[in-house]
Amino acid sequence: MLPQPSDSEPIGRSRILFLTLADVEDRSFGGAMRSNDIRGALQQLADVDTLVIHGASRFAREASWNGQRVKHATYSQRGLSLTALAQRRQIRAWVTDTIKAGRYDVIVARYLGLALFVPFGQWRRLVLDADDIFKTPPASGSVSRAVRLKFGLRNAVAAGLLRLAGHVWVVNPLDGARLPSRRVSQLPNAVSLPHLGQLRRPPIARRILMVGYFEHPPNAEGLDWFVSRVLPKLAERLPGVELHAIGKHPPQFSERFSGRVVVRGFVDDLAKEYAQAALVIAPIRYGGGTQIKVLEALAHGRPLVSSTFAHAGFAPHLVDGEHLLAAETEEAWLHACTWVLEHPDLSESLAVQGCSAVHGTYGTENMISVIKRAIHGLVKRVDDQVTWSP
Repeated sequence: MLPQPSDSEPIGRSRILFLTLADVEDRSFGGAMRSNDIRGALQQLADVDTLVIHGASRFAREASWNGQRVKHATYSQRGLSLTALAQRRQIRAWVTDTIKAGRYDVIVARYLGLALFVPFGQWRRLVLDADDIFKTPPASGSVSRAVRLKFGLRNAVAAGLLRLAGHVWVVNPLDGARLPSRRVSQLPNAVSLPHLGQLRRPPIARRILMVGYFEHPPNAEGLDWFVSRVLPKLAERLPGVELHAIGKHPPQFSERFSGRVVVRGFVDDLAKEYAQAALVIAPIRYGGGTQIKVLEALAHGRPLVSSTFAHAGFAPHLVDGEHLLAAETEEAWLHACTWVLEHPDLSESLAVQGCSAVHGTYGTENMISVIKRAIHGLVKRVDDQVTWSP
């Protein structure tokens, strides 16, 4: 268990600056869900100003706050080109000016990349939501030693930068074990829990569902791997099996699939899609953080087969064989998916247990206490050590 800051005293109404990639109320992918859940929790504790910073077709910075106390900045260039570096410097100056004008007690940044827009002199009052801070290379056996060295170097640099922050939230307990400190706490991913009291129709037999942001390489690779390695053999055993892939995807993404795979993109009613699925899969094999899609499937009461990688971040609370099925090899995936689809009564019982576990541990309300302890502890520590300075 990671150490937690004390919450023995009530927190006053502080001022917090929140830096995020996701627009307010955007819940179209896991990172956006987490961003807005954190923002909602912060608003219960303090007055929150929000800077939304992300890539777009043009470079821009808003000068004024809107009615929700939000300002936007967008950059049109990535990488190390002179133009990209110039845009980053201008956004960093924009963030610095905002901090000077706002005199914030705490700054909360999603991801290390956004935290780097904050002047290092202000990192003592920074809470960094590191999320998927430590990356793993692609699962392919063809990954070169140079690529693995690059990932190792990147993770070492990231770990060094994390030590500068006033407090760090990690989503994966395995990441927390790599950063033993009183100023590190686990803030698990959470889901807005659907109401499951109403009766619903039985799922469509042999329909498989994968939900994901398919512009994110680990999600696209996971879908490709399942479709090429598992689905053909599964279809031989169970004719009529069909996989529906739902979520934002790049142009021409659907052209790589045919036959048993239906690429749906965005849907208006995701709960309906979960209800119609006899099986939900999360075949993510590399990346960082934890997978909200695991929680979301179980929260909707659906039988889930997950990769061992995607399951690892939830293993303390979601047990393989009790709440979901975890698989590593092609054979294990084939066996698990076959079992779920051939034994609907037993797999529904598994789903009920998984749903109960998620509702008891991973609801968004469980974020509040962790966030409160971290914010209160940081405000008290900064007030004890220094006074505010621009």
